[in-house]
Amino acid sequence: MKRYIGRATGAVIGLAGGPPGVAFGFFVGWLVDEVRVHHEREEIVDRFLRNPDEFRGRRSRPDLATLALMVLVASADGSPGTSFVDQIMRDYHALYAKTRTKTPYLIRVVAERVHVSALEALARYLGGILTEPELVRHASALVAAAAGNETGITTEQRELLRAIVAYWPVDTAQMSEFERSTEGLNRQALRVLGLSATVEEDQLRSVYRSLVKTIHPDTASPLDAGKQAQLADSFRRCREAYETLSGQLHDRRRVWGDKST
Repeated sequence: MKRYIGRATGAVIGLAGGPPGVAFGFFVGWLVDEVRVHHEREEIVDRFLRNPDEFRGRRSRPDLATLALMVLVASADGSPGTSFVDQIMRDYHALYAKTRTKTPYLIRVVAERVHVSALEALARYLGGILTEPELVRHASALVAAAAGNETGITTEQRELLRAIVAYWPVDTAQMSEFERSTEGLNRQALRVLGLSATVEEDQLRSVYRSLVKTIHPDTASPLDAGKQAQLADSFRRCREAYETLSGQLHDRRRVWGDKST
C-alpha cells in the first residue's frame, strides 16, 4: 500500500474538483510515487553494494549481486560498448525472471555505483547463499556477459572472472570450458536473435522457429506495403543470423569432437 500512497492522496485531494480533479490528483500522485520508488531503489542499491551481508535470509538479493558482478566483468576493460545494457539484460534474464522494462534503469543505477573493490564481498555473498549447481550456472552466465563485446573475453575480464569464482566451487577447467563455449560466434548475429554467447544448437533452433512463426513474410499479407517490407527485412536478417550461427556451432562441435577422440 505504501507504494500507492501518492496516488491515493492525490485522488483524495482532487475530490473537491470532481472527476477531473480526482483524475489530475491521481496522475500527480502517480508521478510522486514513481520518483519516490526510484529514490528508494537507488538507496537499496547503495546500501547493498556497501554491505551485501546486511541482505541475508528473507532479504537476500542474489539477483542484485549477480547484476553487479555482470556489470563488473562486462566493463572490466573499461569499454563496455554501446550494447552494454542489452548485453547485461540478455544474460541476466537467462537467470532471473524479472520485469524487463525496469532492468535497463537498474543496470544503469548499478553501473554508476559498483566498483571493483566490491568484487570480493559480492562473490562471497553469492557463495554463501546459493547452492553449488546454482553457482556453476552463475559462473557460466558471467562468462557470457564478459563475452558480449565484439572482441570476446579480454585478458582483464578473464582475470576478473577467475577472481570471482575463487570463492565458488567452480574450478579452472570448468571456467575454461565456459569460455571456450563462447568462442567463434558472431556477436551481431547473437544480438539479432537475442541470444547469449553460450547458446547451444537446440536453443538456437528453438528461438529461430519461434521467430519465424512471428515474422515470416507469409504472415505479412494483411499489412500495408511498407510494414510488409519491414517484416520481410526482419525475417531476412533473422534467417541470415541463424544460418551464420548454425554454421559456426556446427563447425565448433566438429572441431571439439575431433579433439575429444
